[in-house]
Amino acid sequence: MKKVLAYIRPHLLFFLIAPVFKAVEAAAELLQPRIMTTTIDVGVTTGNIDVILHNGLLMLGVAAIGIVGGLGSSLFAAKSSQGFGADLRQGVFDKVVALSFADIDRYSTGSLITRLTSDIIQLENTSMMMQRIMVRAPLLGLGAIIMTMSISTPLGLALLAVSAVVLVIVAAIMKRAFPMFTRIQQRLDAVNSAAQENLSGMRTVKAFDRATFEVKRFDAINELLYRTSVRAGRTMAFSGPAVSLGMNMTTLIVLWRGGQLVAGRELHIGQIVAVTQYITQVLFSLSMLGFLLINLVRAGASAGRVAEVLETEPSIVDSPPAMTVGAAAAAEAAASGAAPPRVTRGEVEFRDVDFRYPGAAGAPALQGVSLHVAPGHTLGILGGTGSGKSTLVNLIPRFYDVTAGQVLVDGIDVRHYRLADLRAGVSIVLQDTVLFSGTIEENLRWGAPDATHDEVMEAVRMAQASDFVESTADGLGAFIGQHGVGLSGGQRQRVSIARSLLRRAPILILDDAASALDFRTELRLRRALRSYTKRSTTTIIIAQRVTSVMEADEIIVLEDGFIAARGTHRELIRTCPAYRDLCRLQLGEGAVACGQ
Repeated sequence: MKKVLAYIRPHLLFFLIAPVFKAVEAAAELLQPRIMTTTIDVGVTTGNIDVILHNGLLMLGVAAIGIVGGLGSSLFAAKSSQGFGADLRQGVFDKVVALSFADIDRYSTGSLITRLTSDIIQLENTSMMMQRIMVRAPLLGLGAIIMTMSISTPLGLALLAVSAVVLVIVAAIMKRAFPMFTRIQQRLDAVNSAAQENLSGMRTVKAFDRATFEVKRFDAINELLYRTSVRAGRTMAFSGPAVSLGMNMTTLIVLWRGGQLVAGRELHIGQIVAVTQYITQVLFSLSMLGFLLINLVRAGASAGRVAEVLETEPSIVDSPPAMTVGAAAAAEAAASGAAPPRVTRGEVEFRDVDFRYPGAAGAPALQGVSLHVAPGHTLGILGGTGSGKSTLVNLIPRFYDVTAGQVLVDGIDVRHYRLADLRAGVSIVLQDTVLFSGTIEENLRWGAPDATHDEVMEAVRMAQASDFVESTADGLGAFIGQHGVGLSGGQRQRVSIARSLLRRAPILILDDAASALDFRTELRLRRALRSYTKRSTTTIIIAQRVTSVMEADEIIVLEDGFIAARGTHRELIRTCPAYRDLCRLQLGEGAVACGQ
């Protein structure tokens, strides 16, 4: 919670000024009944026009001061609360971006969206109400009770007693409602997740004619949110009647007892009118406090959810762990004031690497993996689904950290690079192609914003994307939708490959990057990549097709996280039955015979 409150500090001045203005407004409201008392008892009852005019002008002046106080409070409260919300939203987003894949896996996308939007909006609104209502309601309520006591002690004590009882009842209701609002936000997470899944996968839903099923599924999730909200609303509904009942009973007691006091000439009519107005102010302040408590309960639930993200410490950070191979060189460079290490040659080495996904049961995803890729060489990786191919390459840019063993780049453990420097040396096309809404050129320049137009076009040609890029009316300026809507699967892959080539990093990773390409386009792409890798680029290619990796300097076959076989294409045909069967299936018996 402290991390959430820390975002108030830059706006603390406005947070303090807003209540001051609100206190001025409350004081003005408290003065009005006292001035009216004099107006009625001295001016109206005696027909003294001067007193009526004087007090009338005085009430207008006090009202004007109250208006200034209210406007000032609203202005500064809006500035501080909106600034607090904007900074908090940015802070949560920055934290999410800094988290590793393993950290993000703890949250669903819908949950993170809810925390960035609904929860923070709730905190914004509550912070604004606290600056206004938190000051005004207690000042107005206590001030009205004190003013009532100054007029009549018995009536003031009666008002105080009823107010205390009502506050106890409202507090009990709030305590019961708090866990309900936490569940509401959790149900809202589920609604957002379901909506996001269906909107992003609408084509799949329609292709499998599952619209009816998804509508029913969403209806069930939405119904849970509805029922939880109704239960919370039903519980909170008792607070309003409790306040009204208490204050109405107080009004009846005051009018009954006040009438007796007026008849006995212990009080004047103007004083009874003032007490009645003070009761109304107490009623209003208690109602505002009840409303504020409702929002505080909801804000408490939201603050806990936002704090959970802010307090999540990234499991992958820049600071190096205990000394390992390569750490001495990195430490010596840091001590001498030299620049931190950067990826230059592209040498990659795995030393007895084990890896298990956090919280996963069963065997590790990788076990005892050791291999070396020399600078400028090409490594091909084959294996069945779930064999650990993508997991292996995800360890190079430290999307995850090894459970045991080491991953070294240019002879230095990847944990001793700054993350930005390490990832600047690795260009990767992930298995799931991700493009962003914008132009094709904006997507291409993601990793190389300063690239020249000629460099962009060269990357497009090498990725075999020039045919469809140049055929569009806007060329590189053609707009594509979120996730590459408007492009085919093969076109999205070629744009992603061009984006990675444009970066010109020492290490290039293609994770099943050509799966949507036809054989002819893939052949042209392989030829272009051969000329690209001559520039001393270390290339790692994950593929399902043997043709994608058969020209690699070395090919490894992964099975259940182990390296089952390794060698060149010809060597594996002779020594690895699984690889030979795969070649026979994809290339034919003749190709296998030639390979031998």
